[in-house]
Amino acid sequence: MHIKMKYRIFLVLGFLFISNSIYSQEKVTKIHLQDLEITINNLVTENKESLNSNSLNEILLEVALGEKFDRNVISIKSTEYINFEIYQAFETSLTIMNEGPHCDLLNWKHYKSEWTKLESINLNSFKSKRYDSLELRKFPNTKSDEILNAIKEHCGENWISLTKDFKSIYDYPFDVGVSRTYLKIKALNKKRGKQIEKIIILALPLGC
Repeated sequence: MHIKMKYRIFLVLGFLFISNSIYSQEKVTKIHLQDLEITINNLVTENKESLNSNSLNEILLEVALGEKFDRNVISIKSTEYINFEIYQAFETSLTIMNEGPHCDLLNWKHYKSEWTKLESINLNSFKSKRYDSLELRKFPNTKSDEILNAIKEHCGENWISLTKDFKSIYDYPFDVGVSRTYLKIKALNKKRGKQIEKIIILALPLGC
């Protein structure tokens, strides 16, 4: 009986280990930019067809609903480049919510943070930055009539009735959130001694 119990425990632990391994593999985004293979841990993106590019210096990826970019590990592999550095910045946008539906003013004003050099955790791996919650809600000072005009232009007349008497962009039905995170990768070509720069843009869902 004692041996059977040990065997059952072993099976359960083995199943949990396998399950966690599969889950971890699914929560990884791999991006190929020329001779760079960039892996972002614990992140799922939607547009898988955009993860491979042999010519672009900038790539835009849609982050899956419910995903966060916060203290993720970013690793780089390459046979041609050395001396990697990664810098991070973010952009905030204004969103208007109507319980479930929301209208995001993605093509209007934004707050853009300064670039921050990421912490290196080993030779070619880095950890993304965690920002202060107040900084993540920064937005340019804007007059009420400018905001209402933007809503009318980008969202439509039916959204005006929800927002015409608003007091603050930080009160419902408004909110300010991070709509994009930028990763700037710098590296040195081993043979030519030339520095390259690649930009990864992570588009994050708002209003949820």
